[in-house]
Amino acid sequence: MAPSDLASFLAGEPPGPTDATAGETAAAAPAARPVVAGRPAAPVARPAASMAADSGTVVTLLDRYEIFPDQPLPEFSHAGAGAFAARPRDRAAGNVFAYVGRTGLPVRAEILGVMGGAEHAGLMAIVDHGVAEWPADRAERRIFVCEAPAGRLVESLTAAQAPMGEDQVTRTFIRPVVAALHELQGRRVFHGAINPANIFRRDVQGNTPMLGDCTTVPPGFIQPVAFETVERGMTDAAARGEGTPADDLYAFGVSILHLLLGRQPAAETDDRTLLAAKIGKGSYGALIGNTRLSLTTMEPVRGLLVDDPDDRWTLDDLELWLSGRRLSPKQAKPPPRASRSIAFGGTEHWNARLLATALAADPQAANTMIERGDLDVWLRRSLGDEEMADRVVEANKALFGWTGPMEARRVSRVVMALDPRAPIRYAGRSVMPDGFGGALAEVLASGGGAQVLAEMITGQLPMFWISAQQRLRPEFVSLATRLDQLSGFLRRQEPGYGLERCLYELNPSMPCISPILKGVYVVDVAGLLGTLERVAGDADRPGEPIDRHIAAFLLSRKGAVGSRTIEALAVDAPAERRCVAFVESFDELQRKAQAPPLPNLCQWVASMIGPAFERYHSRTLRDRLRDEIGRLVTDGQFGPLRGLVGSATLIQRDAIAFDRARRLHVHAGRVIALRQRELENKAVIAGAVGRQAAAIIACLLAALLLAGIVVMQAI
Repeated sequence: MAPSDLASFLAGEPPGPTDATAGETAAAAPAARPVVAGRPAAPVARPAASMAADSGTVVTLLDRYEIFPDQPLPEFSHAGAGAFAARPRDRAAGNVFAYVGRTGLPVRAEILGVMGGAEHAGLMAIVDHGVAEWPADRAERRIFVCEAPAGRLVESLTAAQAPMGEDQVTRTFIRPVVAALHELQGRRVFHGAINPANIFRRDVQGNTPMLGDCTTVPPGFIQPVAFETVERGMTDAAARGEGTPADDLYAFGVSILHLLLGRQPAAETDDRTLLAAKIGKGSYGALIGNTRLSLTTMEPVRGLLVDDPDDRWTLDDLELWLSGRRLSPKQAKPPPRASRSIAFGGTEHWNARLLATALAADPQAANTMIERGDLDVWLRRSLGDEEMADRVVEANKALFGWTGPMEARRVSRVVMALDPRAPIRYAGRSVMPDGFGGALAEVLASGGGAQVLAEMITGQLPMFWISAQQRLRPEFVSLATRLDQLSGFLRRQEPGYGLERCLYELNPSMPCISPILKGVYVVDVAGLLGTLERVAGDADRPGEPIDRHIAAFLLSRKGAVGSRTIEALAVDAPAERRCVAFVESFDELQRKAQAPPLPNLCQWVASMIGPAFERYHSRTLRDRLRDEIGRLVTDGQFGPLRGLVGSATLIQRDAIAFDRARRLHVHAGRVIALRQRELENKAVIAGAVGRQAAAIIACLLAALLLAGIVVMQAI
């Protein structure tokens, strides 16, 4: 994919009818074959050269499906995935098409099995999914084979169409979608992408709507702001986090209004202005504008667009309405209005939520206002909210955090105190506490900086968000524990930690994005070893087989490899320890994954372990080990290799022999030194030798004399 295309996809811009698959093919695609119920019809006659080119671009998935990169289906594509014609090799298997992921964002692996088993008429079933190399960039992509619909419910969100009648909307849209939402709720699945452009017609008659894709990107990533609640609409698209069934019902309400109006509600209004209108007037008033609905259809729309999720209609309320019972939706409660406005950014603000949005947009000026005390005075005297004023005072305290400017943290905390339900807003980013996984994946996959996200976590802003909530939920406990763990990861600089560890911990389905893997879609240890074995055979392989991404990926897969082994790979660790750590890491991985022999990878690692031999003192032993390793790498097993370079017995024996040799060397040195000192003073040596000789001669003469005396006496 071209960089400009990737940037637009990550920004959440929906593809147009002509550029929905830009970057997916190396050249302009020829005219697509006509599709009947999502399945390619007979090929259109083309020149022989063109057909030959087409035959080389078929992608085979799982040996069961054929995907055609030159057959884009823009009517099914969205900002997170391109749609392409596909067919099962077993022609009797049914009509299908393929979604090909084209962002670096993780898929929703936790619901793949649930959606794959869905057989409800109102849900698009995932027939199969897998990974295959995409010819445009020779990189592996996640591909989803889906049940083919007849077409979209609406051509696009921006295109006007004839409004639907109330009876038609109720009979052919509301009733079947309610049944589909019941199915999702029973499966505990949050859809996150309900809008008319992602709702399809199951058949040509269009009597059965089918909710579209919700698995290829994080929830909410492809959802326009108009179809999101106020809080999720404020949030960056990739950072909206896991929503609730109430959020799906809100999007359903906007979709009903879209069909009744024949256009997207408030389509002429930019996102910032629309959010301000939703806060000031309530979502229903902001979206419906001056349009008047009948009392019959106004009830469900108003009930579903209530901003407070506790007052919003549920599926049971919709069922009662469909059965003929008339309900009275609760009126939207606008934010408390102050008796006097407060000026900020050239605008007069009358409520705390709108003021919080303005403060987040200009942190420098906001910090000045907070320090002057103007905000505290306005909250207590004009708004009359002592509780909120006390929360703001508390937000100014304990501005702990080991990264990022204190002023930015202060503004972020004060904004959360003013509007607790809103996302965490800091330095231009807006993230829900459970949306850090998608936010990190977005910035790291696109090559952007993640420093702001790191500062948000280490500055304890998510923890303050949790403490500011007026309605504590049970899931906050596990969320707080995980966020605290992330802060610990970010404080450590060893391999396996930092932002990379946070990325893979928060996104279990995220493939390893290490550049060493050269675009291969790796999601498990076995796949990682197989890919490294292939990379090891390349002439342009990198210097080392484990970088920070691979280290973090391995540690996030619990039990794959020990943390101490990975931590020993730090660049400032002793060279011989790093070499042994590489061998130990791959030995553990090969054993636990029960991987086949890896001769290329063994040779790659063996070429790096020279420093490990330097700790052996015996030159003969070092030469023997090098010869032995040259023989072992051909077997492709890391166990014997580890036994050589990491053998404690061998190291101990070498140390004992070296210690013995050292002691002998020291003793010999002492003897030699003594002899050298003696030779340096010849006069002393001569006198000592002369005295010794004289004593010996005197003894001999005395003995002879004594012997002579004895002999004479005997005679």
